[in-house]
Amino acid sequence: MRWGVGPVDRLKLVHCADLHLDSPFVGLEGEDAALQDRLYEATFDSFSRIVDVCLQEQADALTVGGDVYDRETRSLRAQLRFRDELARLSQAGIPVFVVHGNHDPLSGWSHRLTWPEGVHVFGPKVEAVPLIRGGREVARIWGVSYGQAEVRENPAPEFAAAVADNSGEGWRIGLLHANVGGDPGHESYAPCSVEELADVGMDLWLLGHVHGARFWHHRGVHFLYAGTSQGRHRREKGPKGCYILTLGPNGVEAEFRATDSLRWEDIEISIGGITGEEELFQVLDDRLEKVRKAAGRPVIVDVRFVGRGPVAGLLRRDGFLEEWLSESRTRWFGGGNDVWINRLDAVVGGERNLEKWLDEPTFVGELLRYVQERREAGQWAVEAQEVLGKVIRFVHRRGEPEDWIDVEDWTDRAVERLLDELVAEGES
Repeated sequence: MRWGVGPVDRLKLVHCADLHLDSPFVGLEGEDAALQDRLYEATFDSFSRIVDVCLQEQADALTVGGDVYDRETRSLRAQLRFRDELARLSQAGIPVFVVHGNHDPLSGWSHRLTWPEGVHVFGPKVEAVPLIRGGREVARIWGVSYGQAEVRENPAPEFAAAVADNSGEGWRIGLLHANVGGDPGHESYAPCSVEELADVGMDLWLLGHVHGARFWHHRGVHFLYAGTSQGRHRREKGPKGCYILTLGPNGVEAEFRATDSLRWEDIEISIGGITGEEELFQVLDDRLEKVRKAAGRPVIVDVRFVGRGPVAGLLRRDGFLEEWLSESRTRWFGGGNDVWINRLDAVVGGERNLEKWLDEPTFVGELLRYVQERREAGQWAVEAQEVLGKVIRFVHRRGEPEDWIDVEDWTDRAVERLLDELVAEGES
């Protein structure tokens, strides 16, 4: 924040981004009908909870950092639900500031709806809007929406010029949908660096586009990615929601508030020490119950068994995991239970002394040493991009996240498959 410029107003803002209203859930098409009903409502429920947070906290404003809708051609249902929620804030006198991103650019087709009083949707050029409280300007918010789906220009110079023309009173806040710092997991839209944004003259940047939440500061300027408000596929695991920001004499404080109505989680179970089928079932049930209680909401889980032990052969038996998955879904989803097992998987091996093989001048030893060296040198990712280029392009065409390709996982499976062929279980 800026010091020495007069009284500093204390503000409370709620920031969210990447709502992706009406988004499909990748990988769950055609599953249980009751599950589909919950998925259908999940993104809307999450935003409704964000509005609840604004009302409960008596926020001074809500900011939305882009990708309100999942598609360029937004559905009537999504627009009406968004408008209805904003009307709740309007009735409470809480203003809303919205930018559009690459998924929902201004060029996309939309129904012509009238937004509630107090809602400001930014246009394709940087503009400044005052935040008024008690008849006085306490902050000014600069924002810009995507005019089209792909914005490759650096927005920092335009923001800098806009701030220089009219700096306003009170807090200076930037609202932007962008890849700040070149996050490799997201498209490089509105690319800019932290240094460039720090030079603009803002106290706080409220950001969208990157789906992982992050709050940091640089040279006295605060930055916040709220992340997506609802995980929509297995790579968006853990709590999702919004941030409550308190701006005051001590700078900017950020508090995360979970609003997701469904949560994706991983469960990894080591088979070391598990000696039989009944014990295996019990361990899984215990872990599912623990995840259910911790989440406090319906959970979609990916379960992976790892390691070495006596039950490896059972887990790798044809049809075993498929049968177990079907039975576990019946037991854990519906009838008051809210855990959907998305997949049961096993990357396991029989009991083998791999440390011994690593030191042996044999083909197996050479293989294990080669894998270990390439991993430690960081070569797997580069080589995988070359070998799996066609697969990656196919994944992109399907619209799935690029990190669907898990190189380390595939490597583990390949090594275990080779060891099955080359080394007998228990061999030392």
